[in-house]
Amino acid sequence: MKKLKERSMRHIEQNPYTALWSILNNNNYRRFVNVPYGVLRCILQSEGLRVEEKDLWTYAFSWAQHECDRKDLPRNGHNIRLVLGDLFSLIKFPLISKAGFTNIEKCGIVTFDGSRSTGKMYSGVFTGQELDEMHNYYATGERPTFMSDFQFIPREYK
Repeated sequence: MKKLKERSMRHIEQNPYTALWSILNNNNYRRFVNVPYGVLRCILQSEGLRVEEKDLWTYAFSWAQHECDRKDLPRNGHNIRLVLGDLFSLIKFPLISKAGFTNIEKCGIVTFDGSRSTGKMYSGVFTGQELDEMHNYYATGERPTFMSDFQFIPREYK
């Protein structure tokens, strides 16, 4: 069983767009979103993935939307973050370009309730403070306090 897992992960690492995105973009969508939490965790923990972090976020976000549906939770930022749990910390957001992160915001994946100066929680996946820290990171290079060292290290393609 261990060898099968290793071979499967090696295939996913070397062919992530074929292995993962073909499931998302074809009629096999249901197979993808039914991937167990542990399998998604293995994928996101992989340091050998040949994929952009923004695409991994799209993959994880789509999975989380389905999990919300499966658990009969409204699809909103709070619940997306809740069902992702510690998987959220496996996405290397600092490695996403500023334009890529801004695009995530514009697509509604990261939504917010209004002025940043209020200090209120944004209604999206990130809190207002986290979102402010990410924008500050892109402007100044200062690391967001909610990010781990892991999230700043690029994946090493095998």
